Amino acid sequence: MLKYFDTPVDEISAEILNEKGVRLFVKREDRNHPFVSGNKWWKLKYNFEEAKTLGLVNHVVPAEELLAKAKEILNKIAQKSPLAR
Repeated sequence: MLKYFDTPVDEISAEILNEKGVRLFVKREDRNHPFVSGNKWWKLKYNFEEAKTLGLVNHVVPAEELLAKAKEILNKIAQKSPLAR
């Protein structure tokens, strides 16, 4: 439904850290999804799953695929219409 992408771990360089012999790493959760990043992903993931379970959502697509998916669904609906026969 809402795919999680593994996030990188970046090392932060700073003179004060080098002086103290400290290495600092940051897990980049802001890069966990190309469209829904950071903490929003964790909040929305369960809402999307529950909505799908309840039958409130049939498809979740990235923004750039939305128009194509909508047209695909509309074509299926139109083909089943009594007026299409």
